[in-house]
Amino acid sequence: MLCVDLWSSYDTYDDSRNDDPKLTAAYEEAKAILSAYHCTIVRQASVEAAKAVEDGSLDFVYIDANHGEAFVRADLEAWVPKVRSGGILSGHDYIYRPERPHIQVKAAVDRFIAERNISPVFILAADAVPSFAWVVD
Repeated sequence: MLCVDLWSSYDTYDDSRNDDPKLTAAYEEAKAILSAYHCTIVRQASVEAAKAVEDGSLDFVYIDANHGEAFVRADLEAWVPKVRSGGILSGHDYIYRPERPHIQVKAAVDRFIAERNISPVFILAADAVPSFAWVVD
C-alpha cells in the first residue's frame, strides 16, 4: 500500500480545514493506523509522487488531493497510467456544492471521462460525499 499526501498546507489549496496543527495530527494518526499494513507513506505532492511509480503497476488508485479542477485533472493524468488494465481508478468528492466552490472534482472528472470516452463510470454515494470509479482499460 502506498499513501501519498503532503500533510502540510500550501498556498494553492483553498480549504480552511487544512491548517498546520490539524495536518500534523492527521499525519500522526495515519502513520499509527497504517503501520499495521506495511504501508509506505510518501509526503509529497501527488503528481510528483506519481513520477516514481511504474506505469501499469497498481491495482487500485484512490485520489483525494487538491480539489481544484486543474489539480484534479493533473492527478488523473498522472495516476491513470499507473493502473494496470482491469484495475480501478477512483476518487473522492465527486459532488458540486455552490457553497464550497473550491471543490471542482466533479467538473474535472466529467471532462476527463468525456474526452476519453470512459464508460461505465460508477458513482458510489452511500455517504454524503460521493466517490467515482471506473475500470481502467
